[in-house]
Amino acid sequence: MLSGGPYLVIARFGAQRILIGGATLLIGTVLVANLVTSLAHFWVALGLLGVGWNFPFAGGSAMLSTVHSEAERGKVRGINDPIIFTLVAIGSLMAGRLFHHLGWEALNLAMVPLILLVALATLWFGLKAKSQLASQVSGPPET
Repeated sequence: MLSGGPYLVIARFGAQRILIGGATLLIGTVLVANLVTSLAHFWVALGLLGVGWNFPFAGGSAMLSTVHSEAERGKVRGINDPIIFTLVAIGSLMAGRLFHHLGWEALNLAMVPLILLVALATLWFGLKAKSQLASQVSGPPET
């Protein structure tokens, strides 16, 4: 369900909203994981992390295909996916060492700047796209 689910939601709400929603879920992950350390909260945090990670991945892939021509999309996706999966593998391999050195709370809090970076970049991209659309609709200034 989750592999195709975000794409259905993207078709309905748009990639930018899905990226912001994913960032919100990831912030929720940090809050749940750090506020209470019971097993039930750990499982809730894992669920939020799974959906929260999937939404930006799917939303970013959808946005990536909108900024390239039809001929470039396959090549760009072919380059992007191995980069993403390599970074995910590195993150998985580093998780134990980071947990050992940083601890649970600091490791969760370390996600916050990256999440905020994604959210701010998404908002900036959305504002830039809206201003470009507005300038195209209004046409060139009359002199």
